[in-house]
Amino acid sequence: GAVQYDQETPSLTVTMLEDLDCPVDGEISFREAVQYASRYADLATDGKARIAFSPALAAQAVYGNLQIPVTGGDIALGSQLTADTLVVAPPEGLRLVFCGQTNGSARVAAGRLFKLDVGAKLELHDLDVVNFQPVYGSGGALYLTGNNSVVASNVCFRGNGVTRFEAGGAIYAGAGSTLKTYGSAFDGNEGGCCGGAVYFEDSATSTGWALFERTTFYLNSTESALDHEGGTVYAGNGRVVFANTSLIRNI
Repeated sequence: GAVQYDQETPSLTVTMLEDLDCPVDGEISFREAVQYASRYADLATDGKARIAFSPALAAQAVYGNLQIPVTGGDIALGSQLTADTLVVAPPEGLRLVFCGQTNGSARVAAGRLFKLDVGAKLELHDLDVVNFQPVYGSGGALYLTGNNSVVASNVCFRGNGVTRFEAGGAIYAGAGSTLKTYGSAFDGNEGGCCGGAVYFEDSATSTGWALFERTTFYLNSTESALDHEGGTVYAGNGRVVFANTSLIRNI
């Protein structure tokens, strides 16, 4: 007879590290947990949709790092996350490492970690975001469409990039967005035409702004054949504050 598969129960608890999207396999990938957070309001508490990780995954950690390959393209933060904030943090005692696709040591243009719909909100804590590049467009690891809120605490954006005519090697922040980093680092990101690490698109009339506190920018760059606009951060008319922050050999 026919084989019957039961639809899995939506959950914010990740039970597998592989980047799969199969609603009937009985396992929850990180991608699926984010999708559920984007759709179902009842999974959030106190306005926060917190991604959790099954204790069984700790056995797969290497030197304290829990590595999550992202192979299925951009993970979208959808409409429900305009009301709730998606919170991504590792289990106690571990660090999350999100990895884009590579060919040997070379980064492959296969997708960002996150693309945020207008107004979506995100918090990242104690993790690395490594080797992401979109198939096309700006924002190597994160693309903020506009009016977004992103907070990154103890996060390292390393080796992310875009093609030569795009902007924001690690992050592209659309107009009206708020971006705050604390105790974080941008290391070796490549921003194409401008914004080696971050491109902050804003205007004098917008409420958006960026704060980089206790953050290190090291060896971020823009395309040498172009104008070298903002090897660290390109801000346009946006309001940007640097506090106790180091800028080292960015071009």
